[in-house]
Amino acid sequence: MFRLRIFLLFIGLFLLSVPLTGCLSIGGPMVWDYYDKCSAQTSSFVTMAECGKRVRYADCTPSNSCSSMGNAYVEFTDSLVMSVKNKEMTEAEAMRRYAEYKTSLIQAENRDDAIRDAGRAAAGPAPIPPSDAPKLPPPVIPCARAYRTC
Repeated sequence: MFRLRIFLLFIGLFLLSVPLTGCLSIGGPMVWDYYDKCSAQTSSFVTMAECGKRVRYADCTPSNSCSSMGNAYVEFTDSLVMSVKNKEMTEAEAMRRYAEYKTSLIQAENRDDAIRDAGRAAAGPAPIPPSDAPKLPPPVIPCARAYRTC
């Protein structure tokens, strides 16, 4: 029963991740960047996940900039950590599932960027918005004395 709930959680998070990948980061680092920095410090999945969560929350909580998709990413890694701690899967299996999930998010983000870029290219250049500055009359050019017919 518990494994079924974990499996359904994985499916739900994956399906939720596809349309919302643009929410993973709003101007700041992507959520997995925190985990990547921590993975360079340890080979343990559990330690890496706990470090990534701690560093992310330390960064985004003070400014209230934690995205909902970033929170979902943290919940996914937390569920993997719980499964490892409960000996339902090995650290290697958790790392494999984590890598698959991260890869799917990166691919979805790249796909969305390509679609946006193609739309912008198809739309052509953006029109120049009208200026709010007052329109000035053309300058008066005085005639030289030699040309009386100006």
